[in-house]
Amino acid sequence: MLAKKNRLSRKDFTLVLGSKISANTAHFLLKKGLDADLPKIAVSVSKKVSKKAVDRNLIRRRVYSVLKPLINDLSGAYLFIAKKGAEKIKGEELVREIKTLLNSLKKV
Repeated sequence: MLAKKNRLSRKDFTLVLGSKISANTAHFLLKKGLDADLPKIAVSVSKKVSKKAVDRNLIRRRVYSVLKPLINDLSGAYLFIAKKGAEKIKGEELVREIKTLLNSLKKV
């Protein structure tokens, strides 16, 4: 879990969700909003991805563990949205995919 200061609040969640700035990979969609000095991050895993809460929480924990060391390099608000098949990706493949998403938004 991330520190409270780095978590996206519910009111900001909808603002970022409506953002036009986004990047896509096979397993995740990343939306970026609000430029702020502190990075704010949220991970959303729908019931469409998995009906089991255990699986949804596993995906969420995996993404947060990859983002924790990268958080100092970020600024703004980020919303990671998992797609179907996200539960199958882990380890170096997950790290590579998240870094690809973040790097594609840095170019924008």
